[in-house]
Amino acid sequence: MLTSFPTYFTWLVSLLSFFLSATYSQFCGRAPPIASGRIVGGQRAFFGQIPWQVSVQAFGTHFCGAAILNDRWIITAAHCASAVQRNQLTLVIGALDITKFDAFLQMIPEQRFGADMIILHESFNRRQLLFDIALIRLDRRISFNGQAQPVCLPQQDEDFVGDMGLVSGWGKLSENDVGSSATMNFVQLPIITNRDCQMMFGQRDPPQRVIIRNEWICAGFREGGRDACQGDSGGPMTVFRNGVWEIVGITSGGFGCARANSPGIFTRVSRFVDWINQKIAANP
Repeated sequence: MLTSFPTYFTWLVSLLSFFLSATYSQFCGRAPPIASGRIVGGQRAFFGQIPWQVSVQAFGTHFCGAAILNDRWIITAAHCASAVQRNQLTLVIGALDITKFDAFLQMIPEQRFGADMIILHESFNRRQLLFDIALIRLDRRISFNGQAQPVCLPQQDEDFVGDMGLVSGWGKLSENDVGSSATMNFVQLPIITNRDCQMMFGQRDPPQRVIIRNEWICAGFREGGRDACQGDSGGPMTVFRNGVWEIVGITSGGFGCARANSPGIFTRVSRFVDWINQKIAANP
């Protein structure tokens, strides 16, 4: 059977991505550019396009996302990292389809890790999803390649209002889906002010009374249609700035998936840069 054009094109881009990206493992935030921006209303990723994406799994099942910070540490949501026991976690890096291995397309094998240490933010509040951020130290070092690269941290308190945030993961493709997506998807969402975010929730039908905290960052369209969903929690929202990809948000919460006047709520990473650096430095 002839290979379809999209599949053949994806394979060629993946091959090119491998040769281009295999040389910059000492840098962060390097990945092929995103042309446009399945999560809900998004599109399928190809190998090496989002090389810092991690699948957080327990008992062989994906339930959250995470992102690579360096060759030993990944970052995720605290409500994900605390959901199961440390010894029950498997962290999968370099995968595209988390349900099978495609030897033809995936020229570099995925890497699987256990969790050596979990650090939840000291002020994490599960009920309100406050300070919803955690670090996981892997049980060995990542071998960087075209499908596994670290993402850059932003500057402390850096602002991203008006930028387009790239949200990625294996979450549900619609609110009513039964399970997560087999393949990684991404969607681009406009980052809005906390004030506009709170006003949008107030314009829902019926209105949703939400106080948007300073440690949150919101992204989404007023009309809905594109959003993260269940299974994307803990995964990154990134912005391309100054030639690299920076992680600006961690998928945390929301009300439904892709509904009108219901932007996604993410942990604002720029509020926690000092905390992240301190914890990693204290636990090499």
